[in-house]
Amino acid sequence: MNWRGRITVIFLLVMVMFSCKKGSETYRFFLSEEELLCLPYAQGDSLRFEHSGGFRFSFVVAQKKLSMERSISEHPGDNYFSYEQLFFKLQSVEPELNINFTMTPERAAFYRNFSFNRQSFPLDFPSLQVFDSLMIAGTTFREVSLLVNPMPKAGLVEADTIFLNRSHGILKISMSNGENYHLLP
Repeated sequence: MNWRGRITVIFLLVMVMFSCKKGSETYRFFLSEEELLCLPYAQGDSLRFEHSGGFRFSFVVAQKKLSMERSISEHPGDNYFSYEQLFFKLQSVEPELNINFTMTPERAAFYRNFSFNRQSFPLDFPSLQVFDSLMIAGTTFREVSLLVNPMPKAGLVEADTIFLNRSHGILKISMSNGENYHLLP
């Protein structure tokens, strides 16, 4: 290619680069104080649980991360919004169980998620049912919220209902096969 051809190619590349408009941030969504306190765990915390069959084990808070994320846009020049995201990962060794919990602000609630051992379902916090109390192993917990799997899959053993409160986090996980895991007070 001669020097005129090279200059033409460079000119066209520069024109293409500058013709693509960069998107703008249209809004920022932040987690409320209540949302930030939804699970009162710190990284490294150990939570003692018991299976309905009597087996006791510990979950460890392997990860807790607060970050700012961007909405997904269809094209490079699309406008976007930013949102704060809180992520928790709880793991146990014996039995091998994993809990992932992702919280985004209610006003940008397109991605709130709870997964238990790779079975995932969205959380619908605006429709949380709140109970006065729940008794577990002789201890009464107050202001308990109930998360129900809105899309159960027939034939799979998966988390069906999660009970939690602000002071202690996850209190109980009921499974679709009738088994449950509960926090040891």
